[in-house]
Amino acid sequence: MIGSGNCRSAEMYMQEALELVCRKRKLPNPKDYALLLGDMSLLIPLDRTVASLQGKRELVLVKCSMLPELGIDVVKGTQKTTDPNGKNSLVFGQLSYSHLV
Repeated sequence: MIGSGNCRSAEMYMQEALELVCRKRKLPNPKDYALLLGDMSLLIPLDRTVASLQGKRELVLVKCSMLPELGIDVVKGTQKTTDPNGKNSLVFGQLSYSHLV
């Protein structure tokens, strides 16, 4: 869904990617949606870059209201990291979806 592999897309924040996908699909409010890993096992933090996905290119767009039904826990609060590329840990180490709480 995300990657063409060019430099610009690698530098793009996941928030921007979510907004882009919503715009292309004509979905009115990106804050109503979340990105999950392709196997739907993990919520993707929006404060990270596409590069932090470390080559994973399959993502799923879901309504935030569906997350509890899918067994996805939304961490309350903001546990943001200072490295948007996730070089010190996987993108999946700390989840932050502050717009959901």
